[in-house]
Amino acid sequence: MIELHIITPTENKVLLIEWIEVISPTGTFWVGPDHAPLVSLVKHKAPVSFKEQGKEAEAYEASNGIFYVSKNKATLLCS
Repeated sequence: MIELHIITPTENKVLLIEWIEVISPTGTFWVGPDHAPLVSLVKHKAPVSFKEQGKEAEAYEASNGIFYVSKNKATLLCS
């Protein structure tokens, strides 16, 4: 499982998820448990999809986002 932190100027969510799909300006990539460290821009207003255990996949629209993952902890910073 991956601990996902979604941080905006108005909220701070922490979710325990199985995977994340990120659309960057150069393409789409998936992140799962034990992923190598990574820092990426998120394409403006592109959905960041993820799946919590026992739930349906959902998406979060990231405006001006930056995504970071290391040691099963991911952070999505966006406005």
